[in-house]
Amino acid sequence: MSIKLEVIGYLGKDPYVKTIKDCKVTILSLACRRGSSPLSDWVTGSIWDEPLASFVSSNYKKGDMIQAFGTMTNLMVYFDGVGKPKPGLDFIIHAVGIAPTEKEK
Repeated sequence: MSIKLEVIGYLGKDPYVKTIKDCKVTILSLACRRGSSPLSDWVTGSIWDEPLASFVSSNYKKGDMIQAFGTMTNLMVYFDGVGKPKPGLDFIIHAVGIAPTEKEK
């Protein structure tokens, strides 16, 4: 059993590569809003598929809106700039799409 996700958010930094054992994994940090709330939740996505990782790394950068589809791996807690705990989520990205515009939402 798994939890499938669709995440639409803004890249908080450029995609970057992390080596885990002998595998290169591309990491995305996404800021996502809940409805009309001005606050953001942070979601970390990892891409293990090399062609997809290459596509994302060469086409997206900090500030770009991205739509990602994947499978949840963990719920977590991160700490904001003043040390306040916030909810977070990690997931494995299997596909990316064109994020809908504000009008399309």
